[in-house]
Amino acid sequence: MLAAARKRLGEVSMSKYDDLARIIIQDVGGRANIASLTHCATRLRFRLLDESKAQTSALSGTAGVVTVIRSGRQYMVVIGRHVTEVYDAVCRAAHLDGKGRPAGAAHPAAAFLARLFHRGRKMEPTAADGILIYAPVSGRVRPLPRIEDPVFSSEALGKGCAIEPSGDAIVAPFDGVVEQIAQTKHAVGLRSETGVELLIHVGMDTVELKGLGFAPQVQVGDRVKQGQLLLKFNRTAIAAAGYRVTTPVVVTNTAAFKSVQVIASGTVTEGQKLLLLC
Repeated sequence: MLAAARKRLGEVSMSKYDDLARIIIQDVGGRANIASLTHCATRLRFRLLDESKAQTSALSGTAGVVTVIRSGRQYMVVIGRHVTEVYDAVCRAAHLDGKGRPAGAAHPAAAFLARLFHRGRKMEPTAADGILIYAPVSGRVRPLPRIEDPVFSSEALGKGCAIEPSGDAIVAPFDGVVEQIAQTKHAVGLRSETGVELLIHVGMDTVELKGLGFAPQVQVGDRVKQGQLLLKFNRTAIAAAGYRVTTPVVVTNTAAFKSVQVIASGTVTEGQKLLLLC
């Protein structure tokens, strides 16, 4: 039955995630193997009782799963923009409570409920001569494939670049709408007036800071203008806690465009031309 469901997921529009949830639960070793489940802006973060029971190859090849990563004690299933819906479906199917724990679990597990890009609306780019994305923060530009996070560096979530910030503020890279802000405040999802979906993710694994060092200056649903302050962050505190502040700037609907080009190099200043979408 699950084999048929796995095949069917590649053929139909994913408006519901129950089949995918059942496949994920099976491939991580079943409900009894789940110690806890949380999620961040892009991925499910399992803690498994026995990782050897997980069917990583099968799970990686499932439609709706971008990739699977093992890091420390976490078994991460990368979903992308629909991570919240998949998280909810897995919790229902595995009978996990509101904090991602099996019923009756004795130990707490924090649930990082970031709802980035969950609305799923379809918008097409309208600029015939290309769409410009401006730098949301000053700093050194790095090619996305060379950063330390394998999800971003593989461009599985989309193309773009990363910036090593020299400043402490994220500003709007275009006119648009704030789609989501991670509950842990480290990531902002935007949609431009021309249909670009953009993720700005401050730092590597900074979801673990649970909001420490981050101060959003806007709310979900706010319309923003290019250059408007979106988020303040404390580089010193983040670095002191042992986290990199490398900031991916990723076009998550890359497939809607013929190309996503990085047109800046070296050091950029906030508001400088960064990406060109055609």
